[in-house]
Amino acid sequence: MAEHIVDTVIKYPAYTSASANIDGYPVDGKYVVHFVIESVTGRNMAGYGNNFESEVLFRRGSYFFVDKIEFDSSGTPIIYITEATKTNE
Repeated sequence: MAEHIVDTVIKYPAYTSASANIDGYPVDGKYVVHFVIESVTGRNMAGYGNNFESEVLFRRGSYFFVDKIEFDSSGTPIIYITEATKTNE
């Protein structure tokens, strides 16, 4: 989370996945971070395998602009990012 700084662009070097569900894919733990992602190229994997997570997949080397960071009532970080593409960089 430390590299996520508001008003900067961050590169995710590996394939990255997220949930298309508004509540995400629930996990419990000490280091939970919630992301809200606005995407152009993310691919919804619905119909491929057992996609019970409503997974959206991003290609390797995707860039994201960090819009803002908030914390919910329990202190869990919520990071708002927008995918940076050649048309919106």
